[in-house]
Amino acid sequence: MSHSEQHEVVFKAHCIDQEYWLLRRLRCHCRKAYDSKASMKTLESRASGMVDVFHLRCDDCGRPLTVVFDISSFWGRLEEMFDLDSLNVEEARTRLQQALVERAGGDMEFVLQYLRVLSANGDTPALEYVRAALEHLRTKIASP
Repeated sequence: MSHSEQHEVVFKAHCIDQEYWLLRRLRCHCRKAYDSKASMKTLESRASGMVDVFHLRCDDCGRPLTVVFDISSFWGRLEEMFDLDSLNVEEARTRLQQALVERAGGDMEFVLQYLRVLSANGDTPALEYVRAALEHLRTKIASP
């Protein structure tokens, strides 16, 4: 494959932060990082659903890479929760805060069930992302 040919990889994402976490870890065949600052992100509708598409280029050899994230796990969730078109900004903010409080009400079982689903689906990148996020938080707690 020449450096001018596009190569595309597809991942399932569960949040935007996970997309950027994974992009920071990608390496080219020459073992160098892709230039994420030079990436171009687009939102596309495909037959499989909505996707985020990043066009990257290797920092060292210039090899292009297209990274596609299936965002079906979180695309449109707010629209499902509320009819956002009929709410003013203050009403939307209040409803969103209420939903977050209800969801985050110490429901460890919800977290564990979510992790079980990721595991059952073989979603290793998502589990690695969760592990890295937990390690980051543990480090922040340990250091004052």
